[in-house]
Amino acid sequence: RNQPKSNVMHTPKNLFTFQCNSSETNPVNAPGSAKRGAENKAERSINDLYDTLITKFGTLSNELKEMRNGQCQFENKLDEKMDMLNNKMNMADEKLVAMDQKININEKRIDNGERAVNYLMQEKLMNRMEITGYESNSRNDKNTLLQEVIGIMRNHNIQFEADEINYVYKRTINKNKNGKVVQAPLIVVDFKNFETKVRVLKEKRSSNIKNGIFFDNCYTAANRSLMGKVKKTARDKNFKVYLNNN
Repeated sequence: RNQPKSNVMHTPKNLFTFQCNSSETNPVNAPGSAKRGAENKAERSINDLYDTLITKFGTLSNELKEMRNGQCQFENKLDEKMDMLNNKMNMADEKLVAMDQKININEKRIDNGERAVNYLMQEKLMNRMEITGYESNSRNDKNTLLQEVIGIMRNHNIQFEADEINYVYKRTINKNKNGKVVQAPLIVVDFKNFETKVRVLKEKRSSNIKNGIFFDNCYTAANRSLMGKVKKTARDKNFKVYLNNN
């Protein structure tokens, strides 16, 4: 009873008051510290992710640069190859042009040669005349055939002497009749001079006798084909066709 109250109250205080070490974390501040730790950890994770992305981006950027460099090298090589190909194609075109020019020159030479030969052959036929549409009874007997030619000319009122002819002969030609090719007789008369042949042709034309017998120049194969085409065109246009100076 005589003890002071302070001593009585001291015991409970010592029993229920926790003594904390200064080095330990204060329980009251523990939740805030955990939050900061989590934030720091999250910040470090974001920084690590950022660093990783930067690294990856740098790697991709380098790879893209290498790809671009490779593409540029490929394009340069491709351009070089294309230039080489274009040069070769241009050279080939030049060779083809040169070949075409040589071919054209040769064709002109051949054509001129054929024309020259055809002209010379036609020149040899200059004094000859053909008679078609007459059914000759002669088997190519010269005397009989000559008498038939003289009779044809007299029937067309053509002034003519037998000694104006060198020779006559008969042959057959292919003729188109009603869409079919048939053989037709043809008499060739070789005069002693060109003027006599021209006179006979003119007198036959002026006789106006229509009996299916025709006189014409003697042609080479090439000129005969050409004359046939020209005559067909001339009939459609009502033109006249004749041979002049072979």
